[in-house]
Amino acid sequence: MDERELESFQQRLDSAFATTRPRRGFEDELWSRIQARRSFWTRLRERAAGLQLAPVMGGLAALAVVVVVGGLLLSGPHTAGSTTSGSLAQPAGPRGAAGADQNARTFGPLPRPALHSPAATPPQGAAPSTVQRAAYAGPVTVTAVTAQVALPSTAEVARYPEWKAADADLFAAAIGATPVRDAAALPVGALGAYAGADFTMLVFATDPALGSEPRVVITPKGPEPTGSPPDDASAAKAARDYLGAHGVLPEASAKGPAVDRSGALADVRWSRVVSVGLTAFEVGSGGLEEGWEATVRGDLTIFQAAAPVPLVMDFANYGVATAQQLNDLARSAGGTGPQVVLDTAQLVYVVATDGTHGYLEPAVMYIGHFTQGGVEYEKRIIVPAVAPQNLR
Repeated sequence: MDERELESFQQRLDSAFATTRPRRGFEDELWSRIQARRSFWTRLRERAAGLQLAPVMGGLAALAVVVVVGGLLLSGPHTAGSTTSGSLAQPAGPRGAAGADQNARTFGPLPRPALHSPAATPPQGAAPSTVQRAAYAGPVTVTAVTAQVALPSTAEVARYPEWKAADADLFAAAIGATPVRDAAALPVGALGAYAGADFTMLVFATDPALGSEPRVVITPKGPEPTGSPPDDASAAKAARDYLGAHGVLPEASAKGPAVDRSGALADVRWSRVVSVGLTAFEVGSGGLEEGWEATVRGDLTIFQAAAPVPLVMDFANYGVATAQQLNDLARSAGGTGPQVVLDTAQLVYVVATDGTHGYLEPAVMYIGHFTQGGVEYEKRIIVPAVAPQNLR
């Protein structure tokens, strides 16, 4: 791409992201939910804060998460073999049944998920009066763990090959996009920037700190949203069609769509469900669900979209930590701060990586609540569910 084309691409990014701002003025019932999951596009900019880049490029960081609302779900047996995630990957051959020890040797000791440590201080600023429970990122003193979660003796771990720049190039080419060769303009973690006929795209590698698998962020051409948002059904269809046309169709097992509307936009989300013997939602390191998301204008065109890339996954069984080990981990992870009882727990899956492969590993998310300054807070603590001897 020559200098003139690169300048044109940068101008398109400037135009697309100049209007990317946190959602404000939600109705009370919507505001409560948004406080729990935070604005999608705000999170994109937060991830790139501090990068020495043009502000618009900082806004491209990829993280699409929603509030965890499900509990421990059970499903039928998972069909043996490698499976695919996304619409462009091809299935691999079946695997035979094997015990936990044999499969543990197949993958070897697993990388430990980089789950968030408690912040040194609680969140600052006035709490919205309409919020019933505000997410709390600070340290807490866990006085008791009363939650009980039924776990089997073993659980499956999914593994996928980490994407490299060449994989991102192939994916982009499959949807009609070409590389923009200007590494200086890429956010940290981006494998490449691409331009299509009517959109720009960044492809990101696994981010272990955020607990996010490889993802794409797509910015179509279009004006600032105006008018009324579309109805839920129309927005969901437009979002699904757009994601499918760009190679990142939500999986059939995904939970959703869920639709939030504000101003002239409707935000449509699907959450990834890891159906590997036990069914659980994938969450990021902060305890919020990962998945597919697209924001739709009133005329049913797409404002922005983000989604996991297609992944080919293999599976292996690993022994699970005991209830006492999980309780001890939860207590020690809290730190020192407001006292809280962890009275809710659910099985989730979290992302880890060793640089060559990424993993979706089982974990337990504990939730407790406390009141401080007249505001009720919710604290989430996530601990690995894989037996300690199987973690590096």
